[in-house]
Amino acid sequence: MKKTILFTGALTILLSAFMLTTTQWKVVDHENVSVNFELVDEGTTGSFTGVQTVFTFDAMHLENSSIEATVQANTVNTGNDGRDNHLKNEDFFDVEKYPTISFKSDRIEASEFGFVAIGKLSMKDQVHEVKVPFTFHEDAESGQATFKGEMEVYPYQFGVFRNKKAEKQLVRIQVEMKLNK
Repeated sequence: MKKTILFTGALTILLSAFMLTTTQWKVVDHENVSVNFELVDEGTTGSFTGVQTVFTFDAMHLENSSIEATVQANTVNTGNDGRDNHLKNEDFFDVEKYPTISFKSDRIEASEFGFVAIGKLSMKDQVHEVKVPFTFHEDAESGQATFKGEMEVYPYQFGVFRNKKAEKQLVRIQVEMKLNK
């Protein structure tokens, strides 16, 4: 009986410690999340706003970590209204039919320079696996953390930029967000 009680007590303590270390982080201010992109060959840059995210992270137990993020496709902004409106039409993002672009991690792994989220990027009616190398820095004093990630995609795989040179058109996407526990 004593062994059962001791075992149950030890298990409860271990599970409690585990539950305390996995932290669900919340975005400090969704309007200040930066999602920037660059068409590498052209130098065209832009951004998206309206990001919603759920970020659960534990550097010691990455198997319990996950990222889910969704951006409103109609928030695309290149600083050129004509180009932005064109990007929103059916030739590109088709925001009426496909209003969101989303990412959901399948797993997170440690890397030489931080971490890598491996998961599914959904854009239009296409879903492809991508890798998002990222860094995560927690400030113990403020209780805040900074996530910085970057990925590269070929938009033609998602039905965006459908022309001959599109197959070689690389887009670099950078994400930065401030998080609170």
